[in-house]
Amino acid sequence: MKILYNNILDKYKKIPAPVKASLWFTVCNVINKGIALLSTPILTRILSQEEYGNFSVYQSWVSIITIFASLNLYQNAYTKGLVKYGNNRNSLTSSLLSLSSFITICFFIVFIVFHSFWEKIFNMSSILISMMFIEVLFMSAFEFWAAKQRFNYKYKMLVLLSIIMSAGKDIEGVHVHMKKHRELIKPKFDFVDRVLHEELDGLDIAKWTNPKGGYFINLELNQGMASRVWELCKNAGVKITPAGSTFPYGKDKEDKFLRLAPTYPSINELEQAMKCLCLAIKITYYEKIEK
Repeated sequence: MKILYNNILDKYKKIPAPVKASLWFTVCNVINKGIALLSTPILTRILSQEEYGNFSVYQSWVSIITIFASLNLYQNAYTKGLVKYGNNRNSLTSSLLSLSSFITICFFIVFIVFHSFWEKIFNMSSILISMMFIEVLFMSAFEFWAAKQRFNYKYKMLVLLSIIMSAGKDIEGVHVHMKKHRELIKPKFDFVDRVLHEELDGLDIAKWTNPKGGYFINLELNQGMASRVWELCKNAGVKITPAGSTFPYGKDKEDKFLRLAPTYPSINELEQAMKCLCLAIKITYYEKIEK
């Protein structure tokens, strides 16, 4: 296996730099497209229809503004210049980047002077429009650097940064999504915890977790109670996770653990379900005492 790996590595090292660069740029492009594809359902879950519409409009305006505010100088014009002015590439880069930045700043000044007019045209706030110009300004600088890296077949840092930038946006999107998700379900977990304390504190028949994350509350009853509590809840129309479901093959030898999942029901439904659950626990407890 090691010999095979070394052979592949030796052959890879012998590949010409242009071929290596083309290979890794292709891989990078596929990864970025995949990330963009995966980000769409994330964004549609995070944002409302109106917010997602605004996001799409914002992206469209950025693409349009980039054409006028930077003239896309980092594309064909810059690449041809790198070929033509081989001895003065740094000067060429500095000149074109300065020109692109100057044009962007001029457009931004025009926006500031006539901001009311442009707000009506873009149908956006001044903050969002300002963010567009800032994005164009910094992305132009990145594109000049990226074009020069591609021209010199220096693919490693460019590929790494491109993937990080694409993934970074989605990671932040997931973070925002989970934060909103927490805001949605945390009140339900707090409600369940409060009802359990109100109904069962001092009875010495149940213990439960108060998780900081996840989707379940682990309820530990006295030995031999879980199956009967589950049965009573089922007969009353309250659906909870079957007793023993957290154990291999669903067999809890002590028959004492239930897992509560309060994420789906509304608070009103939770209130009825928790009353039923607590009553079932008490009934089961007194049934065991009578025996």
